[in-house]
Amino acid sequence: MNEVDYADLRYKREVLQQLRGINPDAETGENSKGGKGAKTPYRFDLLRGPMARALFEVAERRAYGAEKYGAENYTLVDSGEHLNHALAHIFAHLAGDTSDKHLVGAATRLLMAISTQYPATGGYPGSQE
Repeated sequence: MNEVDYADLRYKREVLQQLRGINPDAETGENSKGGKGAKTPYRFDLLRGPMARALFEVAERRAYGAEKYGAENYTLVDSGEHLNHALAHIFAHLAGDTSDKHLVGAATRLLMAISTQYPATGGYPGSQE
């Protein structure tokens, strides 16, 4: 079992609190049964079935990369390099290469490229940063 990094957990909690609809001050709404809760623009419920499987594959790829290069190494790579690697995976997939799960590699690199848009301290969509 991995050792718990409590500083990392506190950071993740702070990030979640910055997201729209996932904090104590979020606007409230009411569902069709009269239940009340925070309004949120996110539809994580749609990440199911084959899409959920794909996300597990990306997480598995990240675990492999973290072991090989370090968990946060991807933050030292700029978006252009991530996009180049993503495109290489896409073209390899289109060429019929089966030596790697190229779509998983491309998705992972695209997520890494997207993540370079946000500061390391948070700055996620909907945050006040």
